[in-house]
Amino acid sequence: MKYYLSSRNINPKFRQNEYAPQVDYEVEMLRTALKRMPSTILDIGSYDGRIGFVITDILNYKPKKLYLTDFNPEFLKRCRENKRKDETFIKIKKTDAKKLNFDSSSIDLITALGDTFCVIDREDYNASGKKNNNNATEVFIKCVREALRVLSISGELIFSVDPEYIPDHKDALTDFLDRSSSEEGFSATVKDVQIEWHGTALSSGLPDVERIKKRNFISLKILKKNE
Repeated sequence: MKYYLSSRNINPKFRQNEYAPQVDYEVEMLRTALKRMPSTILDIGSYDGRIGFVITDILNYKPKKLYLTDFNPEFLKRCRENKRKDETFIKIKKTDAKKLNFDSSSIDLITALGDTFCVIDREDYNASGKKNNNNATEVFIKCVREALRVLSISGELIFSVDPEYIPDHKDALTDFLDRSSSEEGFSATVKDVQIEWHGTALSSGLPDVERIKKRNFISLKILKKNE
């Protein structure tokens, strides 16, 4: 798979054929976003930097600044270990997706393709994690709102949603954008595509069972926002 031409030490599960549909779609989504020639890119929930390194290694794009961010110090360490000494344009920074430490309208492209907005209040970053917040949809919208604050006019936010975590994400996002339009004069275009593929899942210690996996990939482009 073209995704794995990168020599970085990324999560080995993404080298499995099972994840090919997901990662191939990620690559094409990023390829399209990069046609807008963003000079500043922010990746939220970078883990080991895999999305950032798809941009640099696979798509051969070098922005003026590429921010790899996470709230977990261990994940930030993985990003640093994957970054090369000459890549001074890559900045690694601790940040909270619900309260980004970036100026308003300062980033041209924001990515959160690890379902970051879905799992931000879990004790870990996988389906076995315990929820800390009783309203995942509310947290999801809070993360989207904060990303849009940081996004520049004509910028783009691309992110993924696991519909098992937030089954009502479409209605929640539509309601949020409608309210933002009427109250704040904000407007944006939204593209929401769901892909499906055959995968496996652990079932309480039993052998892996085959299941249909689903993921929504969302592109949100700003048309107008008040500064």
